[in-house]
Amino acid sequence: MAEEILSFYRFARQEDPEKCARIFFDPAQRHGLLGTVLIAPEGWNVTLFGQKPAIDAYLAELASQPQYCPEALEIKRMRLAAPPFRKLIYKIKPEIIRFGKDVDIADGQGTYITAEQLHSMLRDHKEDILMLDVRNAYEAAAGTFEGALTLPIEQFSDFPEAIAHTKLPEDRTIVTFCTGGIRCEKAVAYLRSAGKNNVLQVEGGIWRYLEKYPHGFFKGKCFWFDERPEALSMN
Repeated sequence: MAEEILSFYRFARQEDPEKCARIFFDPAQRHGLLGTVLIAPEGWNVTLFGQKPAIDAYLAELASQPQYCPEALEIKRMRLAAPPFRKLIYKIKPEIIRFGKDVDIADGQGTYITAEQLHSMLRDHKEDILMLDVRNAYEAAAGTFEGALTLPIEQFSDFPEAIAHTKLPEDRTIVTFCTGGIRCEKAVAYLRSAGKNNVLQVEGGIWRYLEKYPHGFFKGKCFWFDERPEALSMN
């Protein structure tokens, strides 16, 4: 039976992070899924693994709550050959993705482009854009977009310091990207708060792009943090 990994996140203010954690964790436990549920006052970041019927049942259960239903989330799924997780856990953290600086995610709203739009831009107007990799240096070393600007950072919280010493072009559109999109949410908001208005982000990140264009402008391999084996396919 096919097994899949499921991933979604959202920046949405949580007055009761513990309650939010149980909303995502308890049905995952009931359906025998493995993975992590990360909750913070700023939102949630969920990555789960299990058999396809269990994943389907989990999403169906969430569908009973409008603010958490699949239609309200940027759902990403991938078929895998082996489990990337050993257990199911949830954690309450200060941030769902550690950045170390306060940013208003709303500053980045309206800056999304789809994988299809990115591919067209790289194909037809490559000289007009700068691809900015906001991931860590070792992720970029495994694979990145052709001609992308990479930063000498070990962790995402190094981004503000690194970008402060990086001259970004004023006459080109800057397109940020990361694995699944979550880091770009903060990177773009930070850049725009610093006066960079020519900044976009790839909706769904590298993951979404590779679903559509496995032999496109991304070269090398996409690095995964969760011991994820090589994907058999994306869907």
